[in-house]
Amino acid sequence: MAQKSIAYAVARTRVNEGRLITEERILRLLEAEDPGAVRNALSETGYGSQDAESFEEMIQSELLRTSRYIQEVTPNQAATDAFLIKHDCHNAKVILKSMMLGRDPQASLVALGTLDPELLYKRMSEGDAGMLPNHMQRAARELLAAIETGNLAPSAVDFSMDRACFADMEALAKAIVVEAVAAQADLYNLLMALRVRNNPDGAEILRRALLPGGNLDHDRLIGSLKEPDDGVGRYLWVSRFGALIQEGMEEYAK
Repeated sequence: MAQKSIAYAVARTRVNEGRLITEERILRLLEAEDPGAVRNALSETGYGSQDAESFEEMIQSELLRTSRYIQEVTPNQAATDAFLIKHDCHNAKVILKSMMLGRDPQASLVALGTLDPELLYKRMSEGDAGMLPNHMQRAARELLAAIETGNLAPSAVDFSMDRACFADMEALAKAIVVEAVAAQADLYNLLMALRVRNNPDGAEILRRALLPGGNLDHDRLIGSLKEPDDGVGRYLWVSRFGALIQEGMEEYAK
């Protein structure tokens, strides 16, 4: 069953490493007699969809499978979304340009981002850009309004949406940094709590030593010093470091 943890993601990824097209396999593909032989060789490795009728379809199906796999196992959605939302931006640009030119965009939409492309098309065709991230949402709303007035060049769609997309990517990247700093603060505070557990003045020492910026409740952590070891373990288990802490507590008890 899928889990949102680094350990699970690493284990799943290592299993999937067997599907990678190695240098040796690439050399074999180069020795194939014709394109049909290449496609058959790729199919044998499990690359792409077995029903694909062209190399382009094989590549797109493999990209889609990889995108879905990343979203399934990632323990940090912001980290992976920072790289996947460029596909949402592509779809938004395709939809906006199709509205300007009166064309059907569906053949050019890709399902590699974080948003359902069909639903995004439906919403945006109704004038609703609310599915998009903050910066792209604002840019798309301005572009939709400009399309209604007929005062918009196709190149303006690219310039505006690309700037907004990278602004959203930057915001997600900053969220990752904030999360990393919070994790370090929490780990430091947890380790300090374990170190002073058996000190008569542990609560006062811990109160002075606790770092700001983490997600753990300081009062609850200080109060856990009065509880037996299993009580501390139960409280710490609910944190993001639960499995690691439980293992450490067992070693500590020994």
